Amino acid sequence: MAFGALAAAVGYLVLTDPPAGMAESGLGDTVIALPSLTAPAAETVAPPPEPKAPETADPASNAEGPAGGKSGAAPAESPQQAAIPPPSPTTGLTLDPALVEPSAFGPLPRVAPDGRRPRDVYARPFNNPYERPMIAVIVTGLGLSEAATNAAIQELPGEITLAFSPYAASRLNEWIELARAAGHETLLSLPMEPESYPRDDPGPHTLLTGLQSSENLERLRWMLSRFTGYVGVIDDQGSRFTASEGAMLPILGEIGRRGLLYVDSRPTDHGLVPALADRIGLPRAVNDRVIDNPATRNSIDARLAEVEEIARRDGAAIALAFHYPVTIERLRAWARQVEARGFVLAPVSAVVSTAGQ
Repeated sequence: MAFGALAAAVGYLVLTDPPAGMAESGLGDTVIALPSLTAPAAETVAPPPEPKAPETADPASNAEGPAGGKSGAAPAESPQQAAIPPPSPTTGLTLDPALVEPSAFGPLPRVAPDGRRPRDVYARPFNNPYERPMIAVIVTGLGLSEAATNAAIQELPGEITLAFSPYAASRLNEWIELARAAGHETLLSLPMEPESYPRDDPGPHTLLTGLQSSENLERLRWMLSRFTGYVGVIDDQGSRFTASEGAMLPILGEIGRRGLLYVDSRPTDHGLVPALADRIGLPRAVNDRVIDNPATRNSIDARLAEVEEIARRDGAAIALAFHYPVTIERLRAWARQVEARGFVLAPVSAVVSTAGQ
């Protein structure tokens, strides 16, 4: 399948659904059978995480581990180990030049002169005519492992949002092109200071409470320039940074001015993102559950059931996951059944909130 000639910046390739009981294993025609979500299966356990004191009373919603890649199987390369390449050139993805501005780092997102915003232009089209409870799923940590990134792009439904690391390999823009061609909305992950910093270091461009706002904004712009075509950002770790009003407010202001949305992974119960975002009118969404900590079949299925209950109660819910193979397997099986249970799978842009709405 050729992806080089996309019709428009907002165009998405709609893939034909495979026969019932089957799921596509790639962007080609090969299909594989999937286990039922409820079928008994031996427990698949990722390597255990290093001991770490919890930072929140609700481990189901704490995103510090999966978003930062500190539980389960680790990515192939860490930000500290891998040399950071320059952004790769786009390989055919049609993007709106009015939505970027040049900078010393590379192209930065911006609001177009006619008022169009990246969060709207690059959003996946979504319709919910029966007003079913909505569930948005975000898979994080992509771009550091080629196998995991390809699996997430090719094997997960297009309604699932994919978040890419700014430290991703030189194929980053190619992966963004493939992801958007397969229907996925994309997010940029922003490494932020955790409570355990510097023992746990998210990388050389991490946003830190000890830096001046101007320094953090420079780091932010470096990250924003890594690729284009994303609707917004999501914090990676950040239990300390997101709890600091002085550190967060300039970052949120810059994100809002550039026409992006913000996803709060909720790395701590003391985070200030929702209140600060509402104060400045920044569209934001807040994670409800991390589904793969621990990364076992039974635990993932149980967390997904909790997400359904939240969506049924509140009308919408957000689930956060890492790109473990077992996570992709269970999400793929769950997604095939979720509409039959009365829910609709939604891109993250469909479930954001703005103060006054």
